[in-house]
Formats: sequence, structure tokens, C-alpha cells
Amino acid sequence: MSDFDSLSENVVFVLKVSHESNANGRIHQHILQQTDLIHYQKENKIDKNFCRKEAKIQMKFSCYPCRKVLESVDALNCHLQGKKHRENETNPPDDLDDFEIINGKWKKRAFNGGGIGGVN
Repeated sequence: MSDFDSLSENVVFVLKVSHESNANGRIHQHILQQTDLIHYQKENKIDKNFCRKEAKIQMKFSCYPCRKVLESVDALNCHLQGKKHRENETNPPDDLDDFEIINGKWKKRAFNGGGIGGVN
């Protein structure tokens, strides 16, 4: 897609996600695969219905500097044109490594240790 041509590496990733129910009926999302969008689109086509869930598997996009998970091509295109994304891509937040994707959403990592903020 031409809208993604100007992206740098390690900004947007394609996530392959499995949706599974646990014993109490809650849906949990497990990341099966994560690939940089630039590398992914060299070998795969991304069409308008790319993120449609099929048989408990769904493709999603993750914007690393913004810590956002996007569930459609249109949402990704709009996000990439936004002011906050451009600012975060130019000047990424300092705490990016403090976050991880859990159950399909970016969450702050739990730090183990005593003291304030997990610091001994």
C-alpha cells in the first residue's frame, strides 16, 4: 500500500493474534507472530480486509512509538497521518521499553523489586 511507503523500520509491526476463551469464558489474545510492516509487505499483500478475524486468528497493526494497537487498515492510515504519531516517530517517548503488549493492548510492564517504582 502506498500509504506505508514512507515508514521507517521498527515503527509499525504486523501482529498475528489468536483469540482463545479460557475456562471462565473470557477471551485472551496471544501474539503468535510479530513482523515489521516493511518486511511483511515485501512478501504479503495487505488489502482493506486484512484485519478481519478468521477462525480465531486476526491480523493487527502495532505502532511502537505510540504504543497503539490498530485493528484495520483504515485506522492505521489515519493514525500514521496524525500529529501525535509524527511527533512520537520523530521524538520517541523515553519509556518505550517499559511497555509490552498484553492481551492485545499495550500495558506498562510490571517491575519486580522493592522500593519506590520497583527500584531497590
